[in-house]
Amino acid sequence: MDWLSGTDSFVSIIAGAIAIYAAFHHWRKKKNALNQKLENNICPAQRFLDLFEAHGVAKSQIPAFFGRGLTISDCSSPIKLLDKLTDELLKDAATLFAVNIEWLYGTTGEVYKIHQFYKHPEYCKDFVNSLKSEGRDLTCYALWPNKNLTFSDSKSAIVMMEEVGCINERPIHRLHILGGWVHSYWKCRGYYAACTSIIMNNDIRVFGKTIEVELLTHIANGTRLPAYNFDDSLFDFTLGESWLADDFIDNPECYLQGISPETDNFGLHAATDLWLNLEEQGHLIVTKYSNPEYVRALFHKFEVRE
Repeated sequence: MDWLSGTDSFVSIIAGAIAIYAAFHHWRKKKNALNQKLENNICPAQRFLDLFEAHGVAKSQIPAFFGRGLTISDCSSPIKLLDKLTDELLKDAATLFAVNIEWLYGTTGEVYKIHQFYKHPEYCKDFVNSLKSEGRDLTCYALWPNKNLTFSDSKSAIVMMEEVGCINERPIHRLHILGGWVHSYWKCRGYYAACTSIIMNNDIRVFGKTIEVELLTHIANGTRLPAYNFDDSLFDFTLGESWLADDFIDNPECYLQGISPETDNFGLHAATDLWLNLEEQGHLIVTKYSNPEYVRALFHKFEVRE
């Protein structure tokens, strides 16, 4: 019996050692995979390829679309691309898609520089006029969160899509992100509406979409490349539930939707007053297909339900 007990103990020790080794091996393998993933994520060549694919240009299509002496073989993998990648190529790619060059170098997680026009809709006018002067096709998506959140986590964004070329008659766009808005804050809502109306009145179509909160947060902060669906030739943020931008500008109830009411409905009253002030200053323009006097009267006489 003593011999059997000793054998059992020995077997238990061996089994325990094997289990510890297996766990350590699994941990090391997982850690190496994570380190490799992190290394790939900050590799300029990997980011260069990801940048094009995120905007609808497959790796094999980069040479024909972008040129600069690249071949299909060069773009087939990050390792092959590294031999050809130069500062000039990185800068040209960053300019083409209006992204942060430092992100391409792998030194920051900020993909896009966010255009902020909070309290300054006049700057939005200048920005839109500058884009229009390039003569390229422009489309816009006004994005809201798909559920109510805490004040600090609630964000909105406007994404302007500028066509920069085509692949087999499929348009390729760069993105310009207008952010800096807390979705439920009355003051942000007024300037968001002003920027939306400025874009619409420059004959740029604005599609209202409600999208998943995490995705919208990354878009509003410029911290993630878009996801592109090659089968449908669409960006992921275009697939949310629709809302009408025209009604948002012209209808008090639509304009006030989702605003934090605050104490004694101060937020709702203040948002309505801000709409009227911005409209009077010419920053918030009633859409061309509405009657400005009628819409103005709607906002003047609108009563917040207690």
